[in-house]
Amino acid sequence: MRLSLTLLLLTTLATSAFALPPDATSNKVRAVQPIPETPFFGRIMDNLTGNPVVAADITNGLRSTTTDANGYFNMSLPANRNATLTITRTGYQTATVTVPVVESSSGVIVSPAVPAPPTPFTMTPMPVVTVKSTDGTSVTIDTDTFLFGYVLPFASPVTSQSAAVCGMDGTSYAPDRAEFARIVGPAVRTRNANCCTMGDVLGITAEMKSGERLQVTFSDSCAGYDMIVVGRNHVTAQPVSLNLATVSEILFP
Repeated sequence: MRLSLTLLLLTTLATSAFALPPDATSNKVRAVQPIPETPFFGRIMDNLTGNPVVAADITNGLRSTTTDANGYFNMSLPANRNATLTITRTGYQTATVTVPVVESSSGVIVSPAVPAPPTPFTMTPMPVVTVKSTDGTSVTIDTDTFLFGYVLPFASPVTSQSAAVCGMDGTSYAPDRAEFARIVGPAVRTRNANCCTMGDVLGITAEMKSGERLQVTFSDSCAGYDMIVVGRNHVTAQPVSLNLATVSEILFP
């Protein structure tokens, strides 16, 4: 009897040692299949002028790219599903579009060589600042990039959204770019002893959105610095820097 019990115990232990747990099959690691991606090509245009939008940023999650000089872009997106693209650029309202992405990009490839590209995406421009030079040329600047500044020798310009100016009576102002309606130039050297005792300063006429018309001089020009305006060219997206001594007029939106 004792021998039978011993054999039974050994058999039970052996069976337990090699038995799989009840949920062993449910604990298997399953390989995660990566979502296939495919190239997606497109173009972005200004919906008022029809011109390409240069240097627009396109994002989809962590994916991003930028349009070229002709408004074209390409990026890899998850295939065979809809993708939401967020399109941003200074001087434009942010656009969000949802597009179907077809594997191998059939029907969505766009390039100058394609005779009939699909309808491009469009962006709505915001009002711009127009700067006219004394040589008769003009440039439009994205308002959200427009800054006043002065040039330091052997250093980057110091810029600000506000203009540090002084009235002929000695009153100091620091109007924001949004307060200006028009600046009449070019800036010329003039005497304003109420604001600068070191010598001549650069003066302009400022027309404000409030209706005021002010004869002012730039406070920073008292130290002999050249005054400039800087920003981003609305059409080319390139940086712009113009000396106020060569600017005949600035029109603000």
